[in-house]
Amino acid sequence: MAERAAACQQRRREEAADYERIRQRLATGDGQAAALLPLWGRKASESELVRAANDLLRESQPGRLRAYLRLFHRRRFPLDPAPLLALTRSADETTAHLALYALGPVEHPAVRALALDLLERGDGRGARLLVGNYADGDYARLERALGSWPDRDHLHTLGFDLREVVAAHPAPSAAPALLALYERGPCSNCRYGAVVLLQQVASLPAWMVAECRHDANPDLRELVGA
Repeated sequence: MAERAAACQQRRREEAADYERIRQRLATGDGQAAALLPLWGRKASESELVRAANDLLRESQPGRLRAYLRLFHRRRFPLDPAPLLALTRSADETTAHLALYALGPVEHPAVRALALDLLERGDGRGARLLVGNYADGDYARLERALGSWPDRDHLHTLGFDLREVVAAHPAPSAAPALLALYERGPCSNCRYGAVVLLQQVASLPAWMVAECRHDANPDLRELVGA
């Protein structure tokens, strides 16, 4: 079984190495090619990403467009972000959502403005856009949101994306926001992520360690050495 899984992973790595083949498979409607595109993107050069970005801008078929947007969730979109900003207003909610997350690594005043607007409207996805647009004072802004927003779904999104921001911009100033996530995050994964990052920014309080030793989540107990 393990050999079969290893062979499957090796085949996927080989398939993901050739952008032109992936591009051709996407054009034929091959659903598996959409999953290969982000794998290819992990090791793609900047010039290759520019080519893929231009292909995204020429794409109109919804399924292929979404595949290209997912590619840029972990690699920075290398062109002017204006077309992605326009896509965040798409009538298709999935496309709009994927476009918003593709803007996360992009540093641009318009992207930061969108981040702040979303957070002002209680939309936790705005935090993801701070990954590439963080500024002093943003952790305090996110702490206030975590302490006051009533909607659990929005809190969950905000907490998840806060972890992305801290991973990109680790600093002790993130501690109050992470403490708020620990207290108000609606699931054990929120608490676990908060504790991991508090450890990384050297701000994990002793009282939290003691509390986590009795947490219902065994991974959290293990994390603090219970």
